[in-house]
Parts: sequence; structure tokens; C-alpha cells
Amino acid sequence: MQDERPKSFVKLVLRVRRRIETVIGQLTERFEIEKCHCRDRWHMTSRIARKLLAHNIGSYLNIIAGRPAIQFENLISED
Repeated sequence: MQDERPKSFVKLVLRVRRRIETVIGQLTERFEIEKCHCRDRWHMTSRIARKLLAHNIGSYLNIIAGRPAIQFENLISED
């Protein structure tokens, strides 16, 4: 089947998809977002919000330091 989409659009979609899948992997691995032992919706929402906020702050600190945004391995150590 012939793909009629422009190659630049396909590259953009693949790049965005790779970033999204990486972030989801980080959230499940580092922040254990799959395991949210909550009894009600309020606590579940606040826990997920805290985990997302922590991820966003880590990304922001990496951007300020001039590193790739989603590479958290060397975030605490000094270069």
C-alpha cells in the first residue's frame, strides 16, 4: 500500500511518538505510575499529578543545564 503522506510529516510523527513512548517508559519505570495504591479518586489524582510534576521539573532542570530534556541519569551529579 502506497503511503501518500509527505516524508517530512512522517519523520515528525515518528519523532514525537518516540518522545512520548520514552516519557511513558520513564513514568512507569522511575515513578511507578502504574502502581498507584489509592482508595479514592482524589488521592489517585494528586499522586499522579505529583509524579508528572516531578518529571516536568526534571525536564526543565535538564533544559536549563543544556542537556537533553528527558535524560535524567546525570541530573543530580555535577559534570
